[in-house]
Amino acid sequence: MKKNIFYAIVFIFSIGTAYSQSMSEVELTEEWKDKIYELAPDKASFPFKTKKKVLVFSLHTGFWHWVNPHTEAMFKILGEKSGAFEVVGSRDLAMMEKNKLKEFDLVIFNNTNSKPTYRNLFVDKLTEEGNMDSVAVWKKASELEKNVINYVKKGGGFL
Repeated sequence: MKKNIFYAIVFIFSIGTAYSQSMSEVELTEEWKDKIYELAPDKASFPFKTKKKVLVFSLHTGFWHWVNPHTEAMFKILGEKSGAFEVVGSRDLAMMEKNKLKEFDLVIFNNTNSKPTYRNLFVDKLTEEGNMDSVAVWKKASELEKNVINYVKKGGGFL
């Protein structure tokens, strides 16, 4: 009896998961951006003295979802309308170097996942570039990861 209940629960959740992926793509148009601009608050809901600089890092190597460019556009609109922050969008791994990260108050990783082989975005991209052997790829990927960790340890924001 308990086994049947367990299987029923698994079955119900699997149906929900299957249907949760059925949303059709929404094109990123000026009309969509205008709608988001209209819905965005006119001012920040938090106090700030200086405009912050935000990096929206949208590199992906595994599953790409159509909402990724929408997310970047939304953050740009929120920053512009509120006046609280400026957004820079990038897919360039060089943005994860120490000297580049320190330019930003916040880094937003706007990516769904990496390839299933290693589940490491940096390794995936460095391997795709093809100009390093595997030892150098992993060494550089580890360095970039440490750069992000140290950036957060020193007070940088991460989302």
